[in-house]
Amino acid sequence: MRKVKRCLFGVLVLGVIGAKMGWSDVVINEVMYAPSTGVGGQHNEWVELYNRGTETVSLQNWKLYDGSLRSFTLYSGTWTIAPGSYTILARMPGTFTTIYGTPTNIIECSMVLNNGSDTIALETNTGERIGTVTYYDSWGAKVNDKTLEKKDPNGTNDASNWGESLINGGTPGGLNSVSPQIQVSPTEGPVGTTIT
Repeated sequence: MRKVKRCLFGVLVLGVIGAKMGWSDVVINEVMYAPSTGVGGQHNEWVELYNRGTETVSLQNWKLYDGSLRSFTLYSGTWTIAPGSYTILARMPGTFTTIYGTPTNIIECSMVLNNGSDTIALETNTGERIGTVTYYDSWGAKVNDKTLEKKDPNGTNDASNWGESLINGGTPGGLNSVSPQIQVSPTEGPVGTTIT
């Protein structure tokens, strides 16, 4: 009986460790914190999540921290984020889909992002806080149709690894325009936007 209990305990511990490893692979990858009226204004604030790991992760009962804890409501797609996939947390999904369509899973989240600087993070369903990013308007993307994009999803969350998107509206649901992996045409952009 003791051997069985030890085995069950070992499986439980490994399961928790595995889940936490999966959690830490979900990162904040792009932020639209100060959208101009050209890309929906204040109603189109959004945060893109990216799963850089090898395990599918459920975001159900997670929250966004932006000074307050904001609950998630599934808008379209699924609660899970597969390896190499994206999910959008949108303040107003209707505004988001009008501009971008539905490029990936969309979760409604009543965020209020500061236009100067802010600290945002994810809180898992067990209350663990991960992926903390503190951004500043000096990084760019303030009321100019651009987003803040992470250059390398495996890199740090300081200014050296973030940059202003090279295209209007950013790249929700796709590889970031500031990623060293791609070159961006100066005319690319989401539906209804152009580069000036």
